[in-house]
Amino acid sequence: AIGIDLGTTFSAVCFVDRGEVKVIHNNAGNEITPSVVHFDDSIVLVGEEALKKRKEGGRSTITNIKRLIGRDHDDPQLRQRSWPFEIP
Repeated sequence: AIGIDLGTTFSAVCFVDRGEVKVIHNNAGNEITPSVVHFDDSIVLVGEEALKKRKEGGRSTITNIKRLIGRDHDDPQLRQRSWPFEIP
């Protein structure tokens, strides 16, 4: 079995191995990963690396994505809010 926690701020993944729950560590060795994604011309970054890009500014870094899951692209509530990233 596998468990995925898509948190608003952090995400985590666990699995069961012989009855014991084990947390999957990210590339930085942490049990949790910031729920952040950065898109650039040729790269996609997630977690800590994406968080660094967010601090540099720009509108290509997505945070709070959990608030968008399941919403239509033209949802009025989605459109009326000011997001720190671009929604085309």
